[in-house]
Amino acid sequence: MSRNKEEATKEASATPEPFVQATFELPEEELRAVEGLATRRSTTTNQVLRQAILSELTIQELADTQERFLLQEEGKPLQEVVFPQAQPEK
Repeated sequence: MSRNKEEATKEASATPEPFVQATFELPEEELRAVEGLATRRSTTTNQVLRQAILSELTIQELADTQERFLLQEEGKPLQEVVFPQAQPEK
């Protein structure tokens, strides 16, 4: 597990820090997707967004370090995800 993911897991299970209110603009289709995920997970849209941010942080960290990880859906073969090294901007 990556360091940031471990920290995020600890933070999620610890007493939450005070929240800061933020406003985001999303296309209607993306808002419907967030609302749909919240309904499927029996949670709030805020929680879906927080989880998405932590997931994106983990994925970006893997991509930055060229790590690989494995995914497997039930009943399907194991898949390896590999992130190519980012090329520096010229």
